[in-house]
Amino acid sequence: MSMEPIKSIADSIPFLKEASAKSKIGSEYLFLLICFICYLVIQRTMFGGLFSTILSLYIPIRDSILAVRSPNPRTNELKKLVVVFIGLSIFSVLENCGIRKILPLFSVLKIIVLYWICIKEENANVVIDLFLRKIPNEWLRYGDSIQDAVKAAAKSVPKVDIKKNSVEIKAD
Repeated sequence: MSMEPIKSIADSIPFLKEASAKSKIGSEYLFLLICFICYLVIQRTMFGGLFSTILSLYIPIRDSILAVRSPNPRTNELKKLVVVFIGLSIFSVLENCGIRKILPLFSVLKIIVLYWICIKEENANVVIDLFLRKIPNEWLRYGDSIQDAVKAAAKSVPKVDIKKNSVEIKAD
């Protein structure tokens, strides 16, 4: 297995590149060491949940800030951010449902998946093609609002007349 993809990721992180030059240790090995330390912190300490949440949020928030600052953000870049935040939302729901008890490596898996989506815009397109395009359009009704929901609920409930000391229900 080639270390070249890991090296390219490690070289894109400025402090790793600087630490590698000072320590004479390859940036890919420093990156793997930091990943292992993060794994230990996430899996073996009481701060694991907080640490994994911070790591999960760092790249999407950084990319969002860069997109907002950009005078003309690219459509694919914005699509990638939407996919990342959809993934983050799904992962958050699963965490709140207690999936960590069933799948102990869930926090690590969450970070890996979110970083994988963030690395290249093509990865976000893979997620779009595999999952998001398969969601039925009936689930994505446009124009629904609170007012529409209240009107629909009112139509489905029988008429109720409240008079002093009595309640009368009339079916339509």
